[in-house]
Amino acid sequence: MEKYNKDFQFAVWHTTVKDGQMNSAAAFYPEGMDATRRGEIMRDNKKKVADMVGFPIKRLFMSLQGKERGTSYTLTREDVLKYEDLYDYDVYADTIKMRPDTAEFGTAIGFNISGAANVIAMNLKTMEATSTFCAGAHINEKVPEKIIDILGGDPEDIYVDISPFDWIEPYYNPNDKEFRPAWMSNEEVWEGHYRRTDEGILLVDLYTPLMEQLVNSGIPLSHISNYGDVLTNPDFYSTQASRLKDINPYIAMYGNTIKNIPNDGRYQHGVAYVDDDKTYTQDNVKTYKMIKK
Repeated sequence: MEKYNKDFQFAVWHTTVKDGQMNSAAAFYPEGMDATRRGEIMRDNKKKVADMVGFPIKRLFMSLQGKERGTSYTLTREDVLKYEDLYDYDVYADTIKMRPDTAEFGTAIGFNISGAANVIAMNLKTMEATSTFCAGAHINEKVPEKIIDILGGDPEDIYVDISPFDWIEPYYNPNDKEFRPAWMSNEEVWEGHYRRTDEGILLVDLYTPLMEQLVNSGIPLSHISNYGDVLTNPDFYSTQASRLKDINPYIAMYGNTIKNIPNDGRYQHGVAYVDDDKTYTQDNVKTYKMIKK
């Protein structure tokens, strides 16, 4: 078992298209490729990322998405000891939390995403961290406001790293010019954060209400990091952009940039416990050091 020093830090990373698929779904691979081979490719891609960041690949824990919003789960030391590979441990929760009593194992948490936001929050005094998937439906239910309560501690000690995501998501139905996603049910959340173009494209601002909810929960704005809007960035997969590539109203709005988006897929955003003296040259890995008591 790999042992970590008493002093450790958080390393937060995100992958890009060049790191490969982080999911083995058939739709993300060449037609006819069998499930075994897809799984091997995915696992190899994840292993390369784990080696780059510096944590054991079998210590990466990710939740499954349930239907109930605002749920959470705390990864325990007993969980880590029970499962040789945390990939085999299935838990349904929006937010997962890890604590420093698992740091000696090099545990890591995160989520595989495709255009939606993942929010990692870290208390640098208690050295606890959470990972929360925050798609539109989660923002609609104000899940981001619950993160600080799940993480715990003084908001001044909390830092947030938001994954690259689609800040503005477009929606269009040629048969229904008033179409809007069913998850946009909380008008209090979305008021002033969407507009419709003359062509009937609905543009939904996900960035502003996400940031508002994090700040409203008590997290200082200066403690929140993000990577910008990636809807038309070919370095990232985007489920929404991949659906729009051949639809004329979108092409007219975004030009050829939307045509350059890769087919649908999943990239990864996560946080791991690593040694305090570990440094990185990669621009997609960021460290957060413990606040000494």
